[in-house]
Amino acid sequence: MTFGLAISSLLSLFSHAIYLSSATVSLDEREAKVEIRVFTSDLNDALYQYGTSVGSEDRSSATVEAYFSQHLVFGTNQKLTLEKMERVGESTTLIFNAEFSDLAPQLRADYLMEIFPTQQNVVTIQKQEQRNFYRLYLGHQMALINQL
Repeated sequence: MTFGLAISSLLSLFSHAIYLSSATVSLDEREAKVEIRVFTSDLNDALYQYGTSVGSEDRSSATVEAYFSQHLVFGTNQKLTLEKMERVGESTTLIFNAEFSDLAPQLRADYLMEIFPTQQNVVTIQKQEQRNFYRLYLGHQMALINQL
């Protein structure tokens, strides 16, 4: 069973007994594919709060891109483009293409933490055959990634 499938199963089993997401960032030289799995209701709550704070209740692709661009950072001059958003059961999978000028020295993945203090984001960063895993949570939203 793959890690992503296991997380997806956990997401549907616990239905808010825990606040957990998984993300995979597959790096190339100046591009990346990013796949994030979150609880659908948590994502909706975060987008509603984000939209309210920026004066718009629009939940379009642009809003999703803007929210995650602020809360998931791994590259300098990073630009996320939402390619796909798919709901499966209680979870939503978001797939982004990302462009960046250089890999940042630190990963920041603090999405959903502004409304769920016990939120944990498990992030996998892959570059060629190397794969590193990070568990980020409130108070520890950043991790060093310069060893890739």
